Amino acid sequence: MTTSEQLNSQSSPTTSQSYLSSLNSPIDGLFLIDDFISEQEEFELINSIDLCEWSGNGIPPNPEMRRRTQHYGYEFSYRYRKVVQNLGVLPNFLDFLIKRFIEKKFIQSTEQEYPNMCIINEYQAGQGIMPHTDSPEIFGPVILSLSILTSCLITFTHIQDSSNQSIILLKPRSLLVMTKSSRFDYKHSISKDAIEYYNGEEIKRDRRVSLTFRTIVNFNENNENMEKGGCKFNNNSVHYK
Repeated sequence: MTTSEQLNSQSSPTTSQSYLSSLNSPIDGLFLIDDFISEQEEFELINSIDLCEWSGNGIPPNPEMRRRTQHYGYEFSYRYRKVVQNLGVLPNFLDFLIKRFIEKKFIQSTEQEYPNMCIINEYQAGQGIMPHTDSPEIFGPVILSLSILTSCLITFTHIQDSSNQSIILLKPRSLLVMTKSSRFDYKHSISKDAIEYYNGEEIKRDRRVSLTFRTIVNFNENNENMEKGGCKFNNNSVHYK
């Protein structure tokens, strides 16, 4: 895997800096940053996440989901494929990540790019996601996804040419940044395979948690906002609002 110290001149405003390392991939606008967080930060992050209530597996919202999820900022309905509720600001335990996104200039602190939504997904061995492209009518031009706990492979397939594929290894604590062509012209997916192989190395799937940050660009803000998305700590109890 090679890196590029400077992105090409056609980069979006978000990725016009030299902090991002480009993948050895033909996909324009796809970037991977290994060790974006430390092991200690990973430990503290998963502890904060597990103190909050999960949905899915019969638990609303999105009870039909077979994997567990947590939605912050906005609630997205997988059944109706749209944003259905404004949950308010993101929880405090995500603040250091957004601050780092801005410090590293992966995003700009503008309304178009500032992440106002985070979906946390838990994948157990045997769980994956079908090929899809995040709706450009709903979500902004930059998607950032942090992987923690274990590794997996993610496949990018061109919408108009299924033979045009790239397979990327997502290591624990790595950050994937999707912009430009990788954001709009490709579907991305994760298999259900319990064991995968990458460059001859065996990847054993186990519990993996991803934190995907997006910017909602199409939502009726006249809907009633909630005071605070995420967790509320009071007398050692946790409530999902």
